[in-house]
Amino acid sequence: MSLKKELGLAVVANWTGTVCSYLLAFIATPIIVHSFGNERYGIWSIAMSLTGYYGILDIGIRTTIIKYFADYSGQKEYKKANILLNTTLASYSFIIPIIAVVVILLVLNIEKVFNIDPVFLKETQVVFCIVGLNFCVGAIGNTFRGVIVSQRKFVLRNTVNVIFSILRSLTIIFILKMGHGLVVAALSVLAVELVSALTLICVVFKICPFLKFSRSLIDFESMKGAYVFAFFNFLRQMSIRILERTDILLVGIFLDMKTVAFYSIAESLLRYLAKIPKGVRATILPFTSKLKTENKEKGLKAIAMIMPKYTMSFLLGTALMAVLFGRQFIAFWMGPNYDLSWEILIILLFAKTFSMSQSMLIHVVVGLGHNRFYGFLGLIEMFLNLGLSIVLVKTYGVYGIAFASLITVVLTSGLITPIYSLKKIALKTSDYFLKVMVGPIALFVLLYAVNGLYLKVENILWIPVIGLEFVLFSFLFVWKELRFRNGKLKLVL
Repeated sequence: MSLKKELGLAVVANWTGTVCSYLLAFIATPIIVHSFGNERYGIWSIAMSLTGYYGILDIGIRTTIIKYFADYSGQKEYKKANILLNTTLASYSFIIPIIAVVVILLVLNIEKVFNIDPVFLKETQVVFCIVGLNFCVGAIGNTFRGVIVSQRKFVLRNTVNVIFSILRSLTIIFILKMGHGLVVAALSVLAVELVSALTLICVVFKICPFLKFSRSLIDFESMKGAYVFAFFNFLRQMSIRILERTDILLVGIFLDMKTVAFYSIAESLLRYLAKIPKGVRATILPFTSKLKTENKEKGLKAIAMIMPKYTMSFLLGTALMAVLFGRQFIAFWMGPNYDLSWEILIILLFAKTFSMSQSMLIHVVVGLGHNRFYGFLGLIEMFLNLGLSIVLVKTYGVYGIAFASLITVVLTSGLITPIYSLKKIALKTSDYFLKVMVGPIALFVLLYAVNGLYLKVENILWIPVIGLEFVLFSFLFVWKELRFRNGKLKLVL
C-alpha cells in the first residue's frame, strides 16, 4: 500500500472513532450531568482531571513505545522490541508506589485543597482513591495501545477504543439510572478499564507473535537512549497535561464546584472536538519514523507544511460556527442557563487552535528524534500558564483562567514552536507563517466580519450556507493542495 493510501486509511479510521465518540458524548453528557447534579458533576470532573495528572507519571512512555517499537519492529530487531516492552512494564513498579503516595496525601488533605461541601467529603475521598487505581490499570493498557499504533494498526486500535468507550458510558448511565452515586460509577469505570487493558494485551500478542514476557528481557541499561527520549517527552507531556487539566482544578480551588461544572462542559466539548485533529496527529509519529528510515526528506517537509495548515483551518472553521451558533447549540444540548460554558468554550477554542495545529509540526520533529527543546519549552508553558492563571483569576474570575491558557499558547505554540521546529527540518519560517497561518486566520476574520458583524447571522438555519462559504473559499485560497483529478479529490504535493 502506498504511503498516501496508508496515511489516508489511518486518518479515516481515527476519524470514524472520533465520530462515534462525538455521538456518545452528545447523548451521554446531559444524562450524566443532570443525574449527578452540578455539585457532584463538578467533583466527577475534578476526579477525571486527576487521571490526567497521574498520567504525567508515565514519563512519556507511550510516545517512546510508539517511536522505538516502530523502529525496532520495522528493522526486525525483535529482541530489542521485547526488551523495550518488558523494561517499560517493569518501570511501572517504580511509578505505581509514587501514585499511591500522591493519592494518600491528596485524600488526607482534600478539604484543604478544594472547596467541597462537607456532605460530599467522604464520597469524594473514596472516588479519588478509585481514580488512582484506574490510572494504574490504564497506564498498562496505554503501553499496549502504543504498540498497536507503532504497527500502524489504527483501524484495530479505534475499534477497541470505540467498543470500550460505549461500554464505559452505558455502564455509567445504567449505574446512575439505578440510583447509585459517584463511588459505584467510579468502580464501574475501573472495571471497564481492567477489561480494556486485558483486551489490548491479547490484541498485541496476536499482531506481534514475536513478543513474550520474561524477567530476563528487563534491561534498563540497554534502554538508556529510549529513556532519555522518554524523559524529555515527559517534560513536554507534563506541560500538556497541566495546560489541559489545571484549569478545572484551579476553578475548584479558587471558585466553586458549580463553576467547575460550567467550565467542564466547555472543556469536554473542546476535548471531543480535539479528537478529530488528534486522530490525524496520531498517525504522524510512526509515519515520520518510516520516512526517516527510507530517507524521504520531501515527504517529511510536505507533512510539516500540510498537517498544521489543515488543522488550523479546520479548528478556525469550527470556531466560526461556535462564535455564531455555539450559544444555541449548548442551550439545545444542555438546557438553558449555560451561557457561561459557551463563553469559556470560545476562549479555549482559540487556544486549542494554536496548540493543536503546531503540535502536528512538533510530532514531525519528535519523530526525527529531536525532543529535548520541547521538554524545556514545556516547563516554560507550565509555569507561565500557572502564574497567569493565579494572577488573572483574582481579578477576572473564571475568564481569567481561560485567558491565561490562551495567552500562554499564543506565545509558545504560535511563535516559539514553529521558529525552532522549522530549523530542524530546513523550512523557511516566512514561508511557513504565510502559507500555514495567514490564510486560515484571514479567512476566519473575513467570514466573521461578513456573517457575524455585517449580516448578524444567528439563526442555525444559516449553518449550511456558512459551511459552504467556508469550504468554497478554503478550496480557492487555503487548501491549494486539494484538487479534483479525473473526478476524484486528490492531495497534490
